[in-house]
Amino acid sequence: MLTRLLTAVGVLLIALSLGCAADEQNEEFANRMAELEEQARQINEARKQWQDDLAERAKQAGQHAEKYFTESTMGKPTVVINLTSGKDDLHAVTMGLNLAEHTVAAGHQCVIFFNVKAPPLASKNLPKRFGMTGQKPVRQYLEELSAQGATLLVCPMCAEIMKVKPEELVSEATMITDRNQLFDHLTANTVVFTY
Repeated sequence: MLTRLLTAVGVLLIALSLGCAADEQNEEFANRMAELEEQARQINEARKQWQDDLAERAKQAGQHAEKYFTESTMGKPTVVINLTSGKDDLHAVTMGLNLAEHTVAAGHQCVIFFNVKAPPLASKNLPKRFGMTGQKPVRQYLEELSAQGATLLVCPMCAEIMKVKPEELVSEATMITDRNQLFDHLTANTVVFTY
C-alpha cells in the first residue's frame, strides 16, 4: 500500500513538474497530494503504534518467562555425570570426577552414573591408589563426592557385562534396581555431561 502511495505521488509530481496540468488540475492535484500525505501520515502512525504494541508484548512475555524460569524458581539444575569411560581412559574419568567436584562445590545436586565401561571404577576390587598420575585416586574422589552429597549409581547390565557384582561395589555406590533411581533425576532442570 505504501509502495502504491509513493508511486502515485511520484507520478503526480512528474505531471506537475512538466506543467501539463491546467490550473484546475493543479488545484485537484494539490488536494489529492494533501489526501495522500494524510494517508501516509496515518499509515506511519498506525505502523508506529503496531511496533510499540509489539515491543510491549515482547517485554511482557519476557517478564513472564523470567518469572517462571529463573534459578530462584526452578533451583539450580541437577548435574548428571554420565561416566561411560573405564580404566583404560583415566583422563576422561578424571575429567568427569573433577566436574562432579565443581558441581557439588557450586551447590548443585550431582548424580554420577557409572555405565558402559565405568562400573569397575565403583568396585571395591579397584586398587585404592588407582588413578591418573598427578591426580587423586578414583576411590578418594568417590568417597569425597559421596560425603559432599553426590549420588553414585551403577548400571546393573553394564556391571554384569563388566563382571562387577552388587556386593563388590564401594559403600558409596548403589546398583540400580529400579529405573526411577536414575530417571527421577532427569527433569527439564537437568544437565547431563558424558565422559
